[in-house]
Amino acid sequence: MNTDKRKELINKCRKFAAKGEFCLTLATIYIFCVIVLSNIYSHFKKLIIGGIAALCAAIVLISGYMYFNSRVILSSDINNNTSASVSTESVNEIRDKTEEEDVAVEVPVQNHNATAEIINEKTVNEEIFTEDINGIDILVSKLRPIPEDRIFILEYVVPGKRCDQRAVQPMKDMLEAAQEEDIKLVISSAYRDNNRQDELFDQKIKKYMNYGYSYLEAYKKAANELSIPGTSEHEIGLGFDIMSEDHQKLDEAFGDTQAGIWLANNSYKYGFILRYPKGKEEITGIQYEPWHFRYVGVDVATSIYNQRSTLEEYWKGR
Repeated sequence: MNTDKRKELINKCRKFAAKGEFCLTLATIYIFCVIVLSNIYSHFKKLIIGGIAALCAAIVLISGYMYFNSRVILSSDINNNTSASVSTESVNEIRDKTEEEDVAVEVPVQNHNATAEIINEKTVNEEIFTEDINGIDILVSKLRPIPEDRIFILEYVVPGKRCDQRAVQPMKDMLEAAQEEDIKLVISSAYRDNNRQDELFDQKIKKYMNYGYSYLEAYKKAANELSIPGTSEHEIGLGFDIMSEDHQKLDEAFGDTQAGIWLANNSYKYGFILRYPKGKEEITGIQYEPWHFRYVGVDVATSIYNQRSTLEEYWKGR
């Protein structure tokens, strides 16, 4: 735009403004701005296009770098976790890579030493018993972690589920006996290693922290519902979570189903006990779980069933 043209537009704006013609003033300003911007674009067209292209290229490069970097970090984490898992596996506890795994929930890194405070609040008898650490009636609880030199051999009891080999045939016999009475039992969970138990326990903590509980409060509530890692009967292959095809939830309602009632009244015949019965929470340290059964052998199971007691009470009275 030449100088005369600009002066002409400016004078028109002044005249329109002086006459109070607001719309015409705006229209003139608009035309003036369009012409100015057009001239700027025509003079710096290459520079503007080049700048836009450079900006787009920078965005693409940065995005590609961030994606590649995240993949490298993820790969490193997976390798580290795999190495740690392999290094901690014992000969008789090789993980079953085909077993179904749940997604782990990330939780803030905290110290699990909160266990000590929980234990101190329990009324469970703290007497230390002498026992065969490899026995099938071994007592494992919050106060009695799994012995480091515990030895057991795992075998499949059903496809995808393993347990201590001594419980395999008794469990198969019990499933078959229930089937004959038209009760279709399903093993929801059997053996799981310490890493898996730790994942499940952290999931519980995360759930309660999402409800607004502090870490210690969430830890206590989780410990009332799930065994602390290192103290779970699942980790020695003698604990089983059982449901039925008619009731596929691990909840208290299972105890009132035909399958739950049958298990409570007949499992001892095959060497299993209802591990955490109702009304015994202060003794076991775990809430009522009508789905959790523990293999202890027929003799011990029969004794506990007849006395309507728990494994803790059985050990105390030995």
